[in-house]
Formats: sequence, structure tokens, C-alpha cells
Amino acid sequence: MPKRIIRNARQLRTRQTDAEKRLWQHIRNSQLGYKFRRQHPVFPYIVDFYCPRLKLAVELDGGQHAEQTSYDQRRTQHLRKQGIEVVRFWNNEFLQNTAGALTALTLTLSQRERELYGATPNSRIATAVKQIQGGGVIAYPTEAVYGLGCDPGNQHAVEQILAMKNRPLEKGLIVVAGELEQLQAWLDADRLKRDFPQVLDSWPGPYTWLLPCKPGTPRWLTGQYDSLAVRISAHPTIQQLCAALGTGIVSTSANPGGKEPARTAAEARAYFPKLLVLDGEVNPEASPSLIRDAVTQQVIRA
Repeated sequence: MPKRIIRNARQLRTRQTDAEKRLWQHIRNSQLGYKFRRQHPVFPYIVDFYCPRLKLAVELDGGQHAEQTSYDQRRTQHLRKQGIEVVRFWNNEFLQNTAGALTALTLTLSQRERELYGATPNSRIATAVKQIQGGGVIAYPTEAVYGLGCDPGNQHAVEQILAMKNRPLEKGLIVVAGELEQLQAWLDADRLKRDFPQVLDSWPGPYTWLLPCKPGTPRWLTGQYDSLAVRISAHPTIQQLCAALGTGIVSTSANPGGKEPARTAAEARAYFPKLLVLDGEVNPEASPSLIRDAVTQQVIRA
């Protein structure tokens, strides 16, 4: 690679647009389940973001690109000749509807995985969905660690998880989802949009919030609190699971009490040999999601 291209890539990393900065906040550290590089050289071009495993370039286009469609077409054709697929978003589109753009990107990642590796996430997800709907427990990858999950509305399933972890009911549990509508059984979406816009701005991502919940939210979820810990994740496995179920799922680290959380499928299986474990990527350098009280802004877990 010519030194000029490498030098230009480094300079571009220091001059990111607002849209590029926001996207990087959501995809860095494998938050979507895949590693990305920013301002990645592909001679003679520099792509905004690149996923090596999927050979996928993500481009954020400003208004000037409306005047240079032929250049963009040549650039895309060149990348595709090298086996690199390209997905594009307009800057203003991404800034105005970040959640929607990230959802579209997550679906593209899953589709690309199937195209390249013949993976069968749908069949694995279908098996996991049946397990959850039947009152069972599964282990699945999240942004930072493997989690144990089940139907939040199934008291017996939740009690299984608490027993497996030797975790007191009073501590409460996290419910994770792929989109806001999947949390409507426990949260008032209108109030959330009105009173806690900073929460919506942080999602999807590795941010868990304690939020006021609807009356009747079961104590096996809230524990001793009047609020519920929830997160909307962009991780592809969580997105697929929750989309298939039509609701959120319980999320707590996959480990017996006193042990380190599992960070690989193999570690999860070693802890829980009889459990259905979904394979997927976890960022080994990431920490479990930050937990903050949306009302008091107090950080519960950094």
C-alpha cells in the first residue's frame, strides 16, 4: 500500500464528519458483533468503515455525492471486483434516523454472513426461539460477554436462571431487546420519548438504563426496585432473537455465582453443559454494559 494512501487514511481519522463519529460510536469494539476499521485503505481508495470478516464497506455520503454519482459507481465497481460489498447511507439520513440505519446495517451484516460462510443463523435462531417459548433457558452472545436468556414473562424460566447463577431475586434482571416496541409490555414508550430522550439517543448500544416501568411488571424482573433495567442492543444475535420472538428477553451474564462471565461459546458450555448455546462474536476487550438510573443519572455499574 502506498505511503500516501496510508497517510491520508490517518488524517481522515482525525477529521471525521458528525455522521462518521456517530456511526463509529455504535460499531467500535464489535458492538454489532463484528470488528470494523475506520478510514480503511483499499487501493486506490479509502473506505469510511470496513468489516474484514464480511468484506463489507460502509460509506457515509455527504451532499457532494449527489454531484458525483459516476465516481461513486466506479468506486463501488472497483471494490466489488475485489469481493467487497458496499452499503451506503446519506449523512443526514444517518443523523436523523440513527436507530433505523443501524437496524438496516445489522440486517445487512446477517445477510452478508450467510452469503459468505453459508451460516445458518435462521435455523439456530429458530431452535433457540422454540426453547424460549417452551419455558427454557439459552446462552447467547452479547456485546461484551455471553448471557443467559429466557422469556421475561415466564416466572419458572426466570427462577431457573436465578438458581443457575445463585442470584437473589431482589437484585432484579436486565431485559434486552432489538427495538423499543419489543419492550412495550413493561415500558410506556410515549413517556420514554417525552421524558428520557437521552436514553433513546444512546440506543442501540451497550447502555443499560433503569427506567420507570408499568404497574404489574413482575417482581422477578424488577427485584426490590420500582424500575426495570432495559437495553436495546444492535448485536445481530439479539436482534434476530427478539425479532423472531416479538419481544425482549432476559439478559444476565452466563456464569455461576462467583465465577467470571463466559466470553466464548466454549466457556458458556463448560459452565452449563446441558444448555443450548448460540455461537457468535463477543468483544473480549469490552466491559459489561454501563447501567445508569435514567431518573437520578446515578451510575449503578460503570
